[in-house]
Amino acid sequence: MYGNYNNSGGNVTEEIQLLNSISHVSARLARNLSLFTRQRQSEERRKKSYGKNERNVTGHRRPA
Repeated sequence: MYGNYNNSGGNVTEEIQLLNSISHVSARLARNLSLFTRQRQSEERRKKSYGKNERNVTGHRRPA
């Protein structure tokens, strides 16, 4: 199914460099995603805190 790694004919140094590059890009994407998530959560909290002082008048009346 899979050939022997030693007989692949590829340059091991190039493969290591490629895997390191992929690792760096993945780490950068994870960091950016984490920052984006924190920013979004902060904005949602800010919106909720503004909404607490507003009166909700969407038909929440007591039955007669």
